[in-house]
Amino acid sequence: ITDGKVGLKILSNLADRRLVRAAVSIPYERLGTSELSGEAVAEGIAAAYRFAYADPHRACTHNKGVMNGIDPVVLATGNDWRAIEAGAHAYAAKS
Repeated sequence: ITDGKVGLKILSNLADRRLVRAAVSIPYERLGTSELSGEAVAEGIAAAYRFAYADPHRACTHNKGVMNGIDPVVLATGNDWRAIEAGAHAYAAKS
């Protein structure tokens, strides 16, 4: 339309100023299994978070696990999972 020359189609996938926060509340009884109480499962989740917060090596693995849950939603909604992954990893690398 403008006869201009296209250089780059995507300037950046780093979305450090467009953060989304989500919260969820799950009753303990919904977390329980035949082997663990819901309280034990919840404490395990909290312990994994504390471990990832304190250790960057664990944080990398923890973040990958989080992305394993996010990527299917991104794919199912027709979005570019590679862009989401790139932005998430770049943001995580900032700290």
